[in-house]
Amino acid sequence: MNHLKKFEAFHYSNLHRPNLIKIKVDELKDLCETYLAYLMDDAIKELKVGKPQLLQTDKYVCYNVEIYFNKSVQWDQIKDHFLPFLQMVQKEYGFREYKSGEICSISWRIEDSLTTIPKQYNLEELLEDKIETNFQHPLGTTYNGIVEGNVGSIKLEILEEVNI
Repeated sequence: MNHLKKFEAFHYSNLHRPNLIKIKVDELKDLCETYLAYLMDDAIKELKVGKPQLLQTDKYVCYNVEIYFNKSVQWDQIKDHFLPFLQMVQKEYGFREYKSGEICSISWRIEDSLTTIPKQYNLEELLEDKIETNFQHPLGTTYNGIVEGNVGSIKLEILEEVNI
């Protein structure tokens, strides 16, 4: 996808300029929508990109990206489009990693319920498709919810280097 426009460098002074922040957020949202275009048509209900937040190191800004899926979307239906998106973000920008290396949270829908179960994943698990999509999760003392690959939402944080 050589036609995709890479972000222009984010300058530290832009954090205090609402117009430029909106442009950057819109730019990232457009990039996500373009790269996930096939999923935007049928699978994605809503895609949100949050305002950039300066991390403590003052070296990166972090954008929260949340993707909400229609009720009956299975991991096997989206992974062939979502995983290349992750590879592009890894190559061009970066992810905020947590202590154990997790970069992404997938909320799995419990069958016949509005309840979702969030699970954290690292990039390797996702790209190698080594994630469990069918499992049971306790919902109280006597009931186990059953997850059968139905994705509710995916949340991740994309990093962009800051020019000071």
